[in-house]
Amino acid sequence: MVSTAATTGSARRDRANERGGTIGVIELVYVGSDPTEPVATMTDAVDEAVSITAVADAATLLDRLDGGSIDCVVSENDLPDSTGVALLGAVRRRRPELPFVLIGDDVDERVATEAIASGVTACVRRTPDPAAARSGSSVETGAGEPSDAERSRRDAPVAFAEALVEASTSEAVCEAAVGAIERWIGLPIGATYLYDGERGELRPCRWTAGADGELSEEPLAAADADPTWRTFVEDEHCLVRTPLPRPADPTDDPALARGVVLPLEGHGVLLAGTKASWPTTKADLDAVRTVALATRHALERVAATDRLSECRRTVVDHEETVDRLRAIGSLDEAVGRAIVASTTREVLEQSVCDRLLDHDPYVFVWIGVRDVVDGTIEPRAWAGAEKSYLTTLRTERNDSTGSVEPMAEAIRRGEPHIEQRIVGEPPLEEWRKEALRRGYRSVCSLPIRYHGARYGGISVYSDRVSAFDRIERSVLDALGDRLGHAINALEVKRALVEEGVVELEFRVRDTALEFFRWTEGTDRRFEMERVIARPDGSIRSFFVVEGLSAEEISALVDGSPAIDDAQLVAERNGRCLFSGTLTDESLSARLLEYGAVTTAMSADGESARVVLELPSGSNVREFVEVFEALYADSSLVSRRDRERSARTRDGFEAELEERLTDRQLETLRTAYVSGFFETPRDSTGEEVAELLGITQPTFNHHLRAALRKLLSMLIEEGP
Repeated sequence: MVSTAATTGSARRDRANERGGTIGVIELVYVGSDPTEPVATMTDAVDEAVSITAVADAATLLDRLDGGSIDCVVSENDLPDSTGVALLGAVRRRRPELPFVLIGDDVDERVATEAIASGVTACVRRTPDPAAARSGSSVETGAGEPSDAERSRRDAPVAFAEALVEASTSEAVCEAAVGAIERWIGLPIGATYLYDGERGELRPCRWTAGADGELSEEPLAAADADPTWRTFVEDEHCLVRTPLPRPADPTDDPALARGVVLPLEGHGVLLAGTKASWPTTKADLDAVRTVALATRHALERVAATDRLSECRRTVVDHEETVDRLRAIGSLDEAVGRAIVASTTREVLEQSVCDRLLDHDPYVFVWIGVRDVVDGTIEPRAWAGAEKSYLTTLRTERNDSTGSVEPMAEAIRRGEPHIEQRIVGEPPLEEWRKEALRRGYRSVCSLPIRYHGARYGGISVYSDRVSAFDRIERSVLDALGDRLGHAINALEVKRALVEEGVVELEFRVRDTALEFFRWTEGTDRRFEMERVIARPDGSIRSFFVVEGLSAEEISALVDGSPAIDDAQLVAERNGRCLFSGTLTDESLSARLLEYGAVTTAMSADGESARVVLELPSGSNVREFVEVFEALYADSSLVSRRDRERSARTRDGFEAELEERLTDRQLETLRTAYVSGFFETPRDSTGEEVAELLGITQPTFNHHLRAALRKLLSMLIEEGP
């Protein structure tokens, strides 16, 4: 065993260093006598270092094949214990993908044909001995020098193998195949048909000059009688009497055949033939089969390479997707932190705009609200390359085109509006012109809402076309609702601490309001007496109904989705006092979500009256829209701005709630509303205790403790 890695590898490393390239070592094994001259010739243009190990016979190579790292095999055909073609077959069974080059003086047409059929990578004829050439000696053949045509045909198998090795596309493989039919087999008609899986057709790909102008270029649709399709489906060759313009007239008699169609497995078929009579012999068929077999292998290699490239592209795409998901996840976290940290609506809106702008595809973000009077969008916060865009923006509906600016459309429709390409068909709307002048190419607009409340919208602009794909939408689609929820929470918080309030009174004639449905068109009356917040967070309401018996009211309440756990507290003079826990479906609970506190509610046969309070500075018009959306047949009767009383009520109640335990406060309020302090009593201590779910001694204990603290505040400390 001889190694030449020190010389050849060193030279390659020196050349790679001179070129500044990355050094890679190719492990090449040469099977034969002397690898120096032929391998040096073949690797002359290779930038990487080549480590060459020489072995004398086939057995030694096969022993090394499983145990060592081998990148390429170059073998002489004449070996002590075998032939290069036989060794090729053994290598292919163990390492199908390993490059194998066959070299030797005896690599003639027959040897090349066998090697191609066995899947050789390349065949190389060894250069004649230079000393013999210089001495002018030659081998007497008795036939003189070969002609150019003979020499061309003699070299055709090697040229065909080299062309297949170099081919990187199906078209290049087909070009090599028809060239071999013409120059090697010596037939004027050669053509390849490739299968188009999407259309289910065999389409002509490449053909020889002898078929040019006569071969039909129309694709071949599936047909049982067609010899081309029969060959493709059955994977068996078919002799034909008519090769042009398309293979036809199949025959089983070789003497009548002028062509043959051979399968290329699932890739298509190969046609070879002549216009004149061609008595097809077994040798002819074997030669064409060799071309077809080599073509099939080459097509499979190209397809495998394409699949590998597609897999690599898929991996790259997946890596890019993972990176984008990480980026969008970071954006989602940043927006979440901004929402949690914001203490006012103004800070919240500006923080969200700033965080969104940090995300790569976005260049401009703004938040606006719709003016109820004229329908225009008023900006509240923005970040990024605004470039006076907002001052020129017109968001009113264009009657001639029916087009609106994306945010206005999102707010109006209550759903996201995306323009993946701001460039549209001319004439362009004004907002598109202004956006394009500033480099915006796509936009995503979202409504900001919480249940029925609308808090405006948010628009995100990108300088890329189609920037808002599924990944971007995964965060943006939920952004409007998250902002709406956060703004609502801030509004409710402000309602609790705001000293100034706006009192609104509504007249309702919509039977969607359940209590009005109970009284509509009758002489019945409904009135809410009191609402009490319980320690567990639930809300308990006390209400009076006139004109119905206790049993009738119980039936109505049992079927109501707005009240749970209803109980009769007292009944006197045709008036029934009930208590019950308000559900999320109740009017008070629904309005509380928008920062409104219901202070009074009553209903008679004609209409219902609802009085509520909003924090000072609330968007009254927006709230009126929400209320009217809940109850269509309703109208705002009055609006009053007033200050909450200093201590006379709110302050006193706050201090009382601080001194009393939750249970004491609930007991005191329930006893008062239940008529326990009336003369005569509307409810006994036992009945009030039952309402509270406690025993009467426990009720008495909590009530006495609450009264003692209340009287202490009134008598000892004063107002």
